[in-house]
Amino acid sequence: MKSDTPLVTMREDERVCFDRAMDQWLASTKRPDLSEQDRVKGALLAYQRQAFVFHEKALLEAHQRGQQRAVDWHRKNARICREIAQDDPRINETDRKRAGQAAIQHDASATGIEAMMIEDRRAKAQGADQ
Repeated sequence: MKSDTPLVTMREDERVCFDRAMDQWLASTKRPDLSEQDRVKGALLAYQRQAFVFHEKALLEAHQRGQQRAVDWHRKNARICREIAQDDPRINETDRKRAGQAAIQHDASATGIEAMMIEDRRAKAQGADQ
């Protein structure tokens, strides 16, 4: 059931939840064994289930954005450390060595996070197939 004229202005996710609740309520009217209270409970549960799906999706997307930001940060710092490690006339040998080691660590961290992201996507794809 599409909500043509909502009583209030709703965001898209709220509208979808509302429509899902109304569909559930409408379907429940075909069951004479249900009380009005049971119909309302069913509609509220349908709204909650749909809202939970939107909430979980938003959390997953935020988590993925955070992981990508971490990868970008490590890659940027690895690049800066490599530049420092190659700055022979201005930086002493000890600091250049440490910067080179830091570049390796940053690259390794970025690669590890990327591997974790790939594994998450792979597990999600396998879960969707089953």
